Amino acid sequence: MDRLTFFLRCRRTNLPRYPSDSICVRHEAKLQASLADVEARKEAEKAQAIQSTRTEMQGLVDRANAERDEHLANYTKERVMRKRIHNKLLEIQGNIRVICRIRPINDIERRTGEDVDVTEIINEDEFYVQRDSQMKTKFEYDRVFGQQSTQSEVFEAVQPLCVSVLDGYNVCIFACT
Repeated sequence: MDRLTFFLRCRRTNLPRYPSDSICVRHEAKLQASLADVEARKEAEKAQAIQSTRTEMQGLVDRANAERDEHLANYTKERVMRKRIHNKLLEIQGNIRVICRIRPINDIERRTGEDVDVTEIINEDEFYVQRDSQMKTKFEYDRVFGQQSTQSEVFEAVQPLCVSVLDGYNVCIFACT
């Protein structure tokens, strides 16, 4: 195509010298028609390539949308199942649970001399309170946290209840000192 364009440019510059040369004029017309035909074919090929790419991209978009819809449906189904199983587990564990956290001795108790630890944790669900030198009282709870327990440990125990709140169930947590 570059040769045709070059030839046509050369002929146009030389054409005024040979105005009566009908062969050159016919040859130039043929070359221009060939050039126009080549350009039209190139444009058609470009349009076809663009259309092919559009079709391919639309297919990819449609496939991605179908996958998204499938994953969204699976996610919704799994979320509903998780809620049902989680709340069934809480129901099996019991709707009422009592958790005890033994608080550390505070500064006021230390200053007044009442900084004696009167608790004895036996295991994670029971402990004793020493009332006097001879009397111990045993307490049983669903879970007992000692003085060294952190807020994170306590939260881990009540976290399933927090999830139930987010699922729309009623929950009550008391904190006493």
